[in-house]
Amino acid sequence: MLSSLRQIKFTPKKTRLDVGLFIALICLIQLSSIQPVSCASEKWTVGIPGGLDEANRVASEHNCQNLGLVRGFQDVYLFEKQVESEEMRNNADYRVHRTKRELEAHPCVVWVDPQTPQTRVKRDLIDHRQQATAHHMNAANSAGVSGGSGFKSGPFERGLYSSFATTDERLFNDELWTHQWYLQDNANVAQLQSDIELKVEDVWKMGYTGNGVVVSILDDGLEWNHTDIKANYDSRASWDMNNNRSDPFPRYDSYDSNSHGTRCAGEVAMVANNRKCGVGVAPRAKIGGIKCLDGDVADHIESMSLLHNMDYIDIYSGSWGPADNGQVVDGPKRLASQALEMGVKYGRKGKGALYVWANGNGGALGDNCNCDGYVNSIYTISIGGVTQQGQIPFYGERCSSTIAVTCSSGAYTDRKIVTTDLHNKCTIDYTGTSAAAPLAAGIYALVLEANTNLTWRDIQHLTTWTSDPIPIRDNPGWKRNAAGLIFNSRFGFGLLNAKAMVDAALQWRSVPKKSICIVSPSTRMPSLVGASGVASTTAPRSSPTPVMFLEHVQLLIDLEYTSRGSLDIFLISPAGTVSTLLTRRPLDKSRNGFDKWPLMSLHFWGESSVGKWTVIVRDKDSQNNRGLLRNATLILHGTTVRPNHMLKQRVYDGESQVQSFIDPVLELDEDDIYDLNTFPNEMSLVRDDSFQPTLIKSYIAMGQNSRV
Repeated sequence: MLSSLRQIKFTPKKTRLDVGLFIALICLIQLSSIQPVSCASEKWTVGIPGGLDEANRVASEHNCQNLGLVRGFQDVYLFEKQVESEEMRNNADYRVHRTKRELEAHPCVVWVDPQTPQTRVKRDLIDHRQQATAHHMNAANSAGVSGGSGFKSGPFERGLYSSFATTDERLFNDELWTHQWYLQDNANVAQLQSDIELKVEDVWKMGYTGNGVVVSILDDGLEWNHTDIKANYDSRASWDMNNNRSDPFPRYDSYDSNSHGTRCAGEVAMVANNRKCGVGVAPRAKIGGIKCLDGDVADHIESMSLLHNMDYIDIYSGSWGPADNGQVVDGPKRLASQALEMGVKYGRKGKGALYVWANGNGGALGDNCNCDGYVNSIYTISIGGVTQQGQIPFYGERCSSTIAVTCSSGAYTDRKIVTTDLHNKCTIDYTGTSAAAPLAAGIYALVLEANTNLTWRDIQHLTTWTSDPIPIRDNPGWKRNAAGLIFNSRFGFGLLNAKAMVDAALQWRSVPKKSICIVSPSTRMPSLVGASGVASTTAPRSSPTPVMFLEHVQLLIDLEYTSRGSLDIFLISPAGTVSTLLTRRPLDKSRNGFDKWPLMSLHFWGESSVGKWTVIVRDKDSQNNRGLLRNATLILHGTTVRPNHMLKQRVYDGESQVQSFIDPVLELDEDDIYDLNTFPNEMSLVRDDSFQPTLIKSYIAMGQNSRV
């Protein structure tokens, strides 16, 4: 301001009016011309085991402010450093690296991470901005189904369900109940003409409504005063991480861009029989919102969200992740990864919190959800979607880490999902896998009410054991593994079946303690991707494996390649089951390869881990790509003792139909079918120094996993 004032020349001859004009001129200059130097801040998470005083001293020595411990962690502090905005723009990368080096050099610092905002995308896909209410239901619904009912039922109580009317149209008086095709008994609703239902109504008849179970939506906020949510809202399951306050209410704007969390929450816990919107899957569950997507989404924000009140919250639901553009490989960073592990170990008073995750909307762009670190985590429950017609949606992704599917949108003429919307409104148009995951969270709330002692691993076992492939059998790619479980890279183990899961939960014996076995490759590493040869070895027979019955299988891959998206990666178990870990992603032209990236498969669930495991890395897109496989390590998760429910092989309802849709031939991708025995012969045609026109570029045998 002083520099601007110096430009004004004072004269001794001024009238009173002149003085007034002069003062006004000063004010004008101050308002319009003064550009004070603006500052911004950088944040860092720093591991310092020496306690608060030590952390404060380190912060002071590096011109940082210690904002305190990151909630949920010991010895992890959040530092903030003020930086002039001009410097921030011009020297960002250099300055970040310099600050990181300086902090890491301090003898009291174990590790340092910059808290760079991450790209996190909501998975609602399409937003038609059609706010559906009873006032325009008839116009919105070309099928002519009524938007509401005047039927008044009795209390929604266990044992009183039988007093409800027998036709689904009159079951609830909520205005959009007749649009909730995925919750209704389709045998009673002829106009639905669909076998796709989640068997939720059958569970309600048993008296389970989610009572006593707490679900929290990790998202952009929750309109908790919404008429169809307020009665079930739980402030203890809520927080605004973006602004560090207790109220997660969404920020309104002209685009209603923060409607996502409110929509997800309504699917889980809309109140029944209040003439508003619809009915939640678990209409008596408590619902909260953890606001983490309305602002910079950095690692510490995600981690605190995942751990918020983890002894109180039973289920966290996330319908977002890295961009589903078929180009990125991204996932939770250091603290968020640790938070997921801590949540399943210590959450729910040691039984483990449930993290339900939408598996992504990038199918039309060739994306594969094994490139999403939230979806392929062994600690999350990855959920995809099916349409009203039982087909994979155009946006549906393939990947071996999807455990099951629920319902979502499909073709333009297909019905979508009913839920709450901002401004106390409702919608019949919720879409994407964002809509699928909360339905699963609601089903798990019903299951936990039926059996509160279930652990996070029990829930995953129940899902693999009770999900139903029969309603979606008319899709390609169904396989049966050596343990008798049917799976598909598009649908996991099938459509969630709430009734079957609750029935099994009521009789459930908890699964045995988990073990982990790590298997190193027998092929020499590093090796050229494209090098010939088949190699195998046997682990020492004096080393018994602790994993006899598999759960999750991870391939930790470290690979350089000139076009990452050109690669297919397959894993073959000792029993011969083939799992497609990665499909080609045509839009991914990255030369970064994979840096110790875990590709995860559920397709070997229940099989034995003993024997030779084989990894196949293939490029059929170009003869010019080259790469180096630095390392590939298998991490086998499972049990030494057979789980009780696996004493007998699973028998599917409609078992006689199963063989008709199981593909007995080895399918390695959408286009090519091979007999496994041809691989060694094909590989003999490939030489180290050439890239012959063969589909197979690398064939790697893992060391045998053996036992006494």
